[in-house]
Amino acid sequence: MSLRQTLFKQSAAVARSRAIPASRALSSTSPRKGGHDDHHSSGPDDTETHESWFSAPWRNTFILTAIGIAAFPFLPSATSTPASPALSPEEFNRLKSDPSTPWITRKLAGLLEDEKDLRARNDKHVDESMRSAETRLLFETAERPEVNKIKNRYTFDQASPYGVPVGSSTDVSEVRSL
Repeated sequence: MSLRQTLFKQSAAVARSRAIPASRALSSTSPRKGGHDDHHSSGPDDTETHESWFSAPWRNTFILTAIGIAAFPFLPSATSTPASPALSPEEFNRLKSDPSTPWITRKLAGLLEDEKDLRARNDKHVDESMRSAETRLLFETAERPEVNKIKNRYTFDQASPYGVPVGSSTDVSEVRSL
């Protein structure tokens, strides 16, 4: 046998030993040998974590906290009077036109309704709520009528004008009406 034939036979034998079934060729997982992978090894772990307070999330948290604390005294303060048309309409109208009031407060105050309209809407809402409460109370306190069950249902037929035999009726011709 020549060297060429020997090499051919050896390569054919290796190819047969590495042949995989068609179902495995379509699978996305690789075959496991003995059910052991690298993550099941009992040796020391090669990955080390370097956790510290100077990692990116903690660093950014500290920086933003420091900026917030430093900027707090320079933030605009809240007004001492309420900017509500329902609480104090006169102060609300003054705040709408005051240039020292923050811009967003003036803009929102301009979008709100006048005090008269708010009071009218609130009064209507209170009236409808009272009517709804009265209706609910009426239905909650309602009771079903009492039912008296009669032993003998034929007792009503005894007093019926249709149940009186002929000739047994009382003569009421001399009874006067009022």
